[in-house]
Amino acid sequence: MSKACDLSATLEGVRRRFERWRRTHRPRSRISDSLWAAAVRATGTCGIHRTAKVLGIDYYSLKKRVQQEAATAVGVSQGGAFIELTPAASASSCQ
Repeated sequence: MSKACDLSATLEGVRRRFERWRRTHRPRSRISDSLWAAAVRATGTCGIHRTAKVLGIDYYSLKKRVQQEAATAVGVSQGGAFIELTPAASASSCQ
């Protein structure tokens, strides 16, 4: 655990959002996608284990969402586009 993690304003802000959400929702309610997204972003500062512990959420659920986010980011950055290359017209002067 690093000092940056201890002092992370991002993680503290997300923790407060989770506390507020818990006060206004019944136990065992589904966590909103926006809260999950904030938790995933917070893992960049403190890692999955520390973030899950501070937020009081399941480590494996958070890990799965982090992996899904990474896979989506890779898919978007690669684009998955197919480019067909055709051979250039060759001059018959090759010898």
